[in-house]
Amino acid sequence: MAKKSRRRFICIDCGVDTGKIGEYYFIHTLLWISVMDSIKGMLCIGCLEKRLGRRLWRNDFTNAWINDPRYGHKSQRLMSRLAGGER
Repeated sequence: MAKKSRRRFICIDCGVDTGKIGEYYFIHTLLWISVMDSIKGMLCIGCLEKRLGRRLWRNDFTNAWINDPRYGHKSQRLMSRLAGGER
């Protein structure tokens, strides 16, 4: 099990540490609530897309600083979604 300080980064579906793999992000609240019971918790990109039943698009993400490609480590998968076209 992850250390207490890392628990908030654990994907609730697959158990991967989203912070360590570079998949820490913010999407629009209504989109998140459409697949989650709460605003709390984390999902890796793969598990979020599985729950959504589709691939994420650039406009699914908020303009929060955490989504800025220049900020911190981001996985290739997250970078491709942040750079992807709009729906």
